[in-house]
Amino acid sequence: MLSAVRAGFDLSTKHANAFAPVFDCIGRRLDAAVCQPDFDSFFINDARQIIVAISDASWTDAAAVTAYSEHDVGPISTAADQALKATIRDCRSIGSDVSPDEVISVVWANWTGQALTSIRGNETSSKTLPDLAVGTLFSRSASVRGQLDAIAMAGGTPVLAIALNSIGSTSQRPKCSVRAIVTTFPTWACASGAVAGHG
Repeated sequence: MLSAVRAGFDLSTKHANAFAPVFDCIGRRLDAAVCQPDFDSFFINDARQIIVAISDASWTDAAAVTAYSEHDVGPISTAADQALKATIRDCRSIGSDVSPDEVISVVWANWTGQALTSIRGNETSSKTLPDLAVGTLFSRSASVRGQLDAIAMAGGTPVLAIALNSIGSTSQRPKCSVRAIVTTFPTWACASGAVAGHG
């Protein structure tokens, strides 16, 4: 996964120095999880799913990993889009003209701050699911949706790697930059996969 994630990130892009280490962290964490036999059922599911892995430049060598079935995508995308539009409408009603990108930045900043609390508490699973934040990517990024659909239609399992940079974010001024990479999960790499024990 590390090599696949690295291959999907364009190092010539703006702010590459900030996001490259975050994507590396995601790749390493996925590699560590893939080789654990207990996690096989998570990665190789009966239903079609999207594996989502997230890390933040403000975290220390940590990543959150979850999965959404194909049936989850529509509902969380719709919920995120409705929440986004309602927030923009409410802001404009009080004279604050905000853009969708500004609202999405705040959504991610709030989520990553809550997730960091779980990480610092060494919780094995966070109760702070990224549904709303991930839903904004599903609903607002045609490119991400297209890549996910293409992999799924070809019979693969898509991986959505999301790198965040919330450094400098405060409770008064929450902000977070977001970059996403879509790649294919190599099912053969699982502990029970075709190359198990042949590394």
